[in-house]
Formats: sequence, structure tokens, C-alpha cells
Amino acid sequence: GNSRAIPILTKLIKNWRPERREAALFALGKSGHPAAVGPVLNKFRNIKKERNDEVRRACVLSAGRIAGKSIIDELKKILEWERKRVDKEDSWVVMEAVVRVIGEMGGKEAVDFLISCLTDDEPNVSATAAYELWKLREKTAVPELLKAAEISDDTTTRYLALQALCRIGDRKVLPVLKKLYEEDEEEFYGVSVMLAVTLANLEPSKYLQEYIYNLEPGELDVEEVILLSENLTNPEALPVLLEIIRAPEPEIYRKYALVALPEIITDEAVPVLKELLENEAPIFEKAFSVWVLGKLGTHRAIEAVREFMETEIKKLRRGEETQDFPFALGIVLLLLKDIKAAIPTLKGLEGLNNPFWLGFTQMLIDLIQEPVGKGKVEDAFQDLFSTDRLYTEWDGFTIDETDE
Repeated sequence: GNSRAIPILTKLIKNWRPERREAALFALGKSGHPAAVGPVLNKFRNIKKERNDEVRRACVLSAGRIAGKSIIDELKKILEWERKRVDKEDSWVVMEAVVRVIGEMGGKEAVDFLISCLTDDEPNVSATAAYELWKLREKTAVPELLKAAEISDDTTTRYLALQALCRIGDRKVLPVLKKLYEEDEEEFYGVSVMLAVTLANLEPSKYLQEYIYNLEPGELDVEEVILLSENLTNPEALPVLLEIIRAPEPEIYRKYALVALPEIITDEAVPVLKELLENEAPIFEKAFSVWVLGKLGTHRAIEAVREFMETEIKKLRRGEETQDFPFALGIVLLLLKDIKAAIPTLKGLEGLNNPFWLGFTQMLIDLIQEPVGKGKVEDAFQDLFSTDRLYTEWDGFTIDETDE
């Protein structure tokens, strides 16, 4: 975001090494600086002179993000030009980028474009269109998503179209999912979860509790847990999940209910998650509670994390042990939300004679005070529970020292 970087990056767009041109374009696009618009659009409007596919991809993504809907027609023309290129060995990366960046813009024109791409002959284009419609939860796309889910020649497109329909919670997808479930088509991984989540999105009070209470420990693997976490979107499911979390049931049911929270959480969940943080809950429950409160980000949510951190620091001062991973997440979250307000809470670490936590906290403070560093920390915090890395062996929640 520093204006002094713009001339340097602008010069690098013309560098003889493609990886430098690519990096410079991404940096200019992400900066959002007014002085970056001209150089990025100038490169974009001369994109046909660029021979490297990855650089053209960076050009498309950066131009779309910095100029928005004003260049949507030009982006569509780039898609068609890439399709007709003679030497188009890897032009799919640019075509995919066009679909992705238009999808990120949202709005009717973007949705209509994505719908038209579901039948594209290039599988990366159709699959990216289905994924962008999944993110948008666009109900007007349901008829075309159904067609893609049933008849697309590309397996990935069919799978992502099914996920989009599951997330939207449209009843019309049920026959397709039931048919796949009965046929047990291995290529459509997680169909049973998608079927259950679709039913839960339609009628959570009827289906959700029964589904979770019928799950066995270890029944869902990493990818299936993520399907549950990212696709339950009906707000009426929240009271059902909170009831399961509150109940003195076996730990595994609380875990499944917790991972289903992210897309529907409101302040109604704060007292329940706060109680988990105050009790001797397992490490996964505490870590996920901190993360999902951070995702919610309201005043009540952040105060709950602050109170948890103050309690944990007092425990450390008394020589008691704390669970490292929830504690680390709490430090990150407080510093990200309001670095000045977090310092008084974290001052309690100074008297611990604990070089690890002091060093960890100071490193984060140094990072977050820089715009680029803060962005990296924010991205890492938000992505943490959406990646295989943290969900790996999630049932036992094992994590080695390097990851920690």
C-alpha cells in the first residue's frame, strides 16, 4: 500500500523474467492504490503481447480486482481470444482466471455470465463457474446448476454444481443426490453428507439433530467435515446446533455441531461458546470456539475471547498449564481485531518469564503493524480451519511442534 512501491512495481511489469512480471502485477492489484490502476490496465489492454500464460493470468486477476465491473466486457473478450489461440497449451489458466474474477464481482451480469459458463467445453471454465456460483449461493442459477449436476461431461463440474445446490438448499437437488447415493458412485465423494446437509438446510429442526446423533466417531473424514462446515447455511439450524453443544452428550456430537457453525453463527452462540472456553473442554473444542468467535467478530464475541485469554494468563501465572493452540489463536485474534485494546490483556505475559509466548506475541505485533504483514496474518487465521492441515486427524486433534 506504500505509494513509493508503485514505480518500482510498474518497472518490474516489464522485467525479462516472467515470475517477476507476475509477482509485480499481483502486488499492484492487491495494493488497491490509485496510482496502480493505470499501469495494471495498460498491461491488461496489451495482454495479447504477453506470451507467458501465468503472467496473463496475473494480469486478468489484478485488472479485474482493481477496475471491477468497468472492464467486464473486456474480460469476456479475453476469454474468447484465449479460446481461439493456436498455441493455447496452458491458456486454460487465463480462461479460469477470467471466470473467477468476474464471479468475485457479483451482481446479475456476473451471475448470468457464470451460468453461461456451466456448459463450456473447457472443464476448468465450467468447474470454476460452478464454484463461483457456490460462493454466491445464487438461487436464480438453480435450473442450470441442476443440468450441470446431471449431464456435464466433467466430473468436477458436476461435483461442484451439487455442492452449490446443497449450499443453496434447493429441494430439486434431492432426487439427484438420492440417486447418486443409491448407486454409490465413488467419483462423487461425500454425497451422503451433501444429502444430509441439503435436508438440514431445508428443514433443520426435522433432520439436523437426527443426522448428527447418528454419526459414529471417525465416521466423517477431513473432506466430509469441511463439506458440513461450509454448506450448512440455514439460520434456523443454529438453535439445533446450540442445543447439541450444550447437552452433556459424548464429545463427538459437540465436535460435529461445532464444525457446522461457521456459516450461520450469530451472537446467540456466544454464551454457549464462552461456556466451552471456561470449562475443561478438549483442545479442539476450545480452538474451534476461539476461531469461530473470531469469524463472527462482533463485540460480544471478541469480549468472550478476551475474558478467556485473561483467565488463561492468570492460570499461567499460577504455574498451571494451558492449551497452547487455543491460547495462540486467542493472541492472534485479539491483536488482529484491535492491537491497542489487546496490549493491556497481553501485558500479563510479561511477568511469566516465558520467552516463547513473549516472543510469539512480539513477533505478531511487529507483523500486524505492517499492512502487508497484517493481511498475511488475517488470511492465515481465517483459512486455518478451512484447510487439511488443521483438520488432519481432527478427531484426535494431533498437531506437531512445527505446526504449532
